[in-house]
Amino acid sequence: RILRHVFDSFGLGVIQGIRCDGTAPRQLMYNSYSVFIDLRVEQRPGSDWIGLTGQVVDAHSTDGPLEEIPVLLFSKGDKHLETTTNQFGEFKLSFKPIGHLGVLLGIKKTALLLMLPEDMVGKSTS
Repeated sequence: RILRHVFDSFGLGVIQGIRCDGTAPRQLMYNSYSVFIDLRVEQRPGSDWIGLTGQVVDAHSTDGPLEEIPVLLFSKGDKHLETTTNQFGEFKLSFKPIGHLGVLLGIKKTALLLMLPEDMVGKSTS
């Protein structure tokens, strides 16, 4: 299933009168049925690396946290990084920006796919 993009803090803009160095983390939210994926994207200061922290939540799950869910970061079908969620359904990845990045999660015999915004992950190098 493809996860629907339901929130992006990038569209909120900067509040006047509040100091900001332009490197505020970006919050993204995706969902499909009762599953929500909350993402926080940060550019590492003085680096071209991006930190991606996420949490998987199932609003209908009474089985406890969603741990050990496989999480795969890919670009144009090529696997770049993979990890699993911890006991709280959280995961972390670090990568250099390249184009067409997606995240694939395997939850209860279902593959969930979300595509990261192109303005966040840079241009494709191929």
